[in-house]
Amino acid sequence: MPGTRIRRLIAWLLLCWVAATGATPPAELTLVTLNLAHGRGTAFSQLLIGKDRFGENLKTVADTLAPLKPDLVALQEADAASRWSGNFDHVGYLANRLGMDERAHSLHIDNWAVSYGTALLSRLPLAEQIDHVFAGSFPTPNKGFTLARIHWQPDPAQPAQAIDVVSLHLDFSRQSVRLAQMAELIAVVAERDAALIVMGDFNDARLAAELLPAAMAKQDRVLHSHPQAGEMPTYKSNVLDWILISEELAFSGYQVLEAPLSDHRAVVARVRLH
Repeated sequence: MPGTRIRRLIAWLLLCWVAATGATPPAELTLVTLNLAHGRGTAFSQLLIGKDRFGENLKTVADTLAPLKPDLVALQEADAASRWSGNFDHVGYLANRLGMDERAHSLHIDNWAVSYGTALLSRLPLAEQIDHVFAGSFPTPNKGFTLARIHWQPDPAQPAQAIDVVSLHLDFSRQSVRLAQMAELIAVVAERDAALIVMGDFNDARLAAELLPAAMAKQDRVLHSHPQAGEMPTYKSNVLDWILISEELAFSGYQVLEAPLSDHRAVVARVRLH
């Protein structure tokens, strides 16, 4: 049967990855999402700091995240080589510092001066990458998401679980735009045959906690946040950054880091198979 052959192929690829890397798939996944703010740290603007400062700021990010040993990191406002942010690849820099060989980077803005978007870093192989730029939202800059699939097999006696992982950034200025962007996201993910993790800067607590889960429910898909997530501010006193998971997964832990890595605070979650 085609389905059986596909499952055997996935299992074989996982065995090859384990043999090549010496790694064993973790019993839990540690997830992190962070709006990098173009590597400017807590400065008001990336245009006001020198090139060396970007490297120092990103080193601080890596040094803060490394002890957590994240399996997946979602980044927003993540720059490729850009004139306004030190002219080097921020995503590649963090991947190297964290020892995360797998990465996917989607550019939502890409011109002679600035190139940035969303990204995923992973310790598990990434496949089926989708780079999605939302419909234009003038006068605010383009936003979008990065999607990639992992196959996670914490129990060797059970089949690997396919999981679509999304790094998402929604518009900051208008809920009408965010709702349209949410609809674009759902159109991509709702029919895919996999568990789902959505991480990122939603710029809207109600959309993350209520509207997106309700809209997914209409597609017969369950998506939920941690029960205490709405009580943990990530941007000043607001809860803008979230991690949502589908019914195949369950939270084992959830926290917001106090370390000032950018104007946003990093969200960390641990998840297991449900």
